[in-house]
Amino acid sequence: MPMSAASTFSIGPMRKPLRPIRALFCNAAAAMSSFFVADYWFSEWETIAQNPYTGEPEREGGTQTTYWPAPVHRKPPEWLDEITLHDRTLATILSEMYTALNNDLRILAAIGARTAFDRASDLLGVDSNLSFDRKLDRLVALGNVSTTERETLQALVDAGSAAAHRAWVPKPQELETMMVILESLLHRAFILGDGIQRLRAAVLPRPPRS
Repeated sequence: MPMSAASTFSIGPMRKPLRPIRALFCNAAAAMSSFFVADYWFSEWETIAQNPYTGEPEREGGTQTTYWPAPVHRKPPEWLDEITLHDRTLATILSEMYTALNNDLRILAAIGARTAFDRASDLLGVDSNLSFDRKLDRLVALGNVSTTERETLQALVDAGSAAAHRAWVPKPQELETMMVILESLLHRAFILGDGIQRLRAAVLPRPPRS
C-alpha cells in the first residue's frame, strides 16, 4: 500500500505536520493489519522548561501524535456483559466510556467514569438527588463501601467533575487509575456477589465432629 500524502489545515498559528502521514503494517498471526500515524506540531502546545544541565529555559513538547484506527488503551472487563443483566443503562454508559477511552477521548472517558459511578450508586439504593459527597457518605452508611474506599471513590468523582466542568484532560496513567477504581466497585457490587453464592454452593459442608 502506498504511503498517504500529508495533509493539514490551519487551526491556529504555526501548526504544521512534522512529516507525511505514515502507513504502518503488521503481519502478525498471518493476518495483515494496517494503521496510520500523523505527527503534528503546534506552537501553542509547547511549554517552557529549564534545561537540567545548562539551567537555561528551553521549549519542549508541542507535538501531538494521532493514530487511526486508535490503539486499544484498555479492554473492557470480561464481566461487562453481566452488567447488562443488572441494568442496561449502566451497561450502555460503560460501553460508551470504553469507546471514548480507546479513541483517546480522555475528557469524555473521565466524564463517563463519573456517570457510571452515579448510575451504580442509584442501583445500590442511594437517592439520585443527593450531591456526590452525600452519595459517598450514604454508600458507607449502607455498607457498600468502606471509609477507605470512600476516599478512593472521592478521587474518581473529583476527577470526573474536573473533566466535566473545567475541561481537565487526564493523562493516560490517571485514566488508568480511574478505570481501576470504577471496575473494582462495579465488580464487587454487581458481579462478585453472584460468584460468592456459587462458591458457597459448590463447597461441601464440614462434616460434624464425632
